[in-house]
Amino acid sequence: MEDLREAEHQLLELKASPTGTLKVSVPSSFGKLYLKAPIAEFASKYPNVRMEVDFDDSKVDLVREGYDVAVRIGVLEDSSLMARELSECPIGLYASKQFIELYGEPQEPEGLKNFPAILFSQHGNISDWNYKSSRTGEIGTVSLNGSFRANYAEMMLEACLNGIGLVVLPIFSTVEHLESGELIQLLPQYSSYPERGIYAVYPQNRYLATRVRLFVDHLLEYCKSLPW
Repeated sequence: MEDLREAEHQLLELKASPTGTLKVSVPSSFGKLYLKAPIAEFASKYPNVRMEVDFDDSKVDLVREGYDVAVRIGVLEDSSLMARELSECPIGLYASKQFIELYGEPQEPEGLKNFPAILFSQHGNISDWNYKSSRTGEIGTVSLNGSFRANYAEMMLEACLNGIGLVVLPIFSTVEHLESGELIQLLPQYSSYPERGIYAVYPQNRYLATRVRLFVDHLLEYCKSLPW
């Protein structure tokens, strides 16, 4: 009977436009920079879907808090969720031109201890940079030193552009300023470890509502045009 009911739902949704509420959680910085347009486009395309969109950097519990989809950046850990990778998300080490003119450029990770840094203050181990060498495969950790801390990527970027310190940030925060030459990537032969991605995650249900499937497909298609 459950299989028959599921098949009936699928047939009905194939014949009609998606309906119902779609509750979505997106990370603040990435969402404000890149997800406002595709979410608005989806809402315009499917007016019978009621959208609830939360911009929040906290890791929500999809099932307990009633979210249909969440966009997450990082390393996936929760195997109870379904996930589709929307894009890679390289995390790099950057500094402004004026910072390099004043302090010089580090030549290896251990030397970073001698440079002022801008630190992320939201989670533990905020001063540690975990890295991997693209040449040797070496994995290591170095503690960064800095007197400027913030829990918002755009504030960290602004401080970096003003020469306050070097910074570890995701590519979506820096790509525009790398292209303009305002930012320089430091130690390009090293990358943050482990590698991160941008994912759409949703609860593992036998029946996936059409509105959820269409929304994830919409984001996936949009993310093919991201500048990195």
